[in-house]
Amino acid sequence: MAEKKSPTSPLTAVGPAKKGDTGSGIENVQNFLIRFGYLEGGVYEAGNLDDETSAALAKYQEHNTLPVNGEFDETTRELAITPRCGLPDLNGGIDFSTRCAWTKWSLTYRFDVPTSDCVGEFQAARNAFTTWANAVPLTFTEDASGAVDILIGWRPANDPDHSMVGGVLAHADFPPGCSIITNTLPKPVHFDDSEHTWSIGAFANQFDVETVALHELGHIIGLQHSSVAGSVMFPSVSANFTKRALTADDTSGAEALYPSQSNWRWCHKCQGLFFGGNPGPVCPAGGAHDKTGSGNYHLAHNMVVTPGWQSNWRWCKKCQGLFFGGNPGPVCPAGGTHDKTGSGNYSLIHR
Repeated sequence: MAEKKSPTSPLTAVGPAKKGDTGSGIENVQNFLIRFGYLEGGVYEAGNLDDETSAALAKYQEHNTLPVNGEFDETTRELAITPRCGLPDLNGGIDFSTRCAWTKWSLTYRFDVPTSDCVGEFQAARNAFTTWANAVPLTFTEDASGAVDILIGWRPANDPDHSMVGGVLAHADFPPGCSIITNTLPKPVHFDDSEHTWSIGAFANQFDVETVALHELGHIIGLQHSSVAGSVMFPSVSANFTKRALTADDTSGAEALYPSQSNWRWCHKCQGLFFGGNPGPVCPAGGAHDKTGSGNYHLAHNMVVTPGWQSNWRWCKKCQGLFFGGNPGPVCPAGGTHDKTGSGNYSLIHR
């Protein structure tokens, strides 16, 4: 195992401070608040816990479910020096749970540099991909040689694309169109291999790869940090700890980015696609649709206009089938025209 340099947060030696206090340590607090999206550069007096800095501290405390007083107290310092993700918590000072989505829902990834701390780090990251794929209709395919969307590996703390010095565990980036690190592919998922020790499971003074990978892949699919303590997307994590299952807060954010509806089925009589969640669907081949042997298909549901996708596919409440709603006079096997009353707006990938 490579020798690690212990991470030292510049906030460790900063004493408690109230509004109006001054000193060199306050600048470290201000730099922390700027780094993670709470304080705008140039609007405060350096080294002074002024009104702007106090308001930023209050926002940090509120976002992280701490007592809100706008002071740099011991409770705030304790959380601020806890190892965390390197991406900011806020977007332009505003708290959003989602940032943006990929315009494609099939992504590829590859590993490059491993860590010498443990065995099985790549499989742990694969497990994290599987967890997200089970929550939303995204597919993640490992590609050992071609151009990929995501590149995963271990880096020194002074990673040139996004510094992890000072207690940051890892960083990733958001999808194209809302990136903060690079507008090109592949998107990074980088773990700090200089200041932290990695493990498979919970061990003293070590960090579980799958736990941190699950968080960073949340950013990759477009999620920002959550203010819900205990969620995967909460920005801080302790050593000797595992969090390998998504919470309702995590899945609701992901579903907002990739809205879909499951239980669409193939009929082996007419070869059509119909919704399998309602009784008595009428098949044009006679009788009811038969979903014997069908997979469970997910359709993009009420998604925003997205290049490469065609919207206005509709469900017919008479036959339960899927039809294109943009043309007049569609013929329904249940008689007359299809009836899209109550239908969502489904999108299919196109061309």
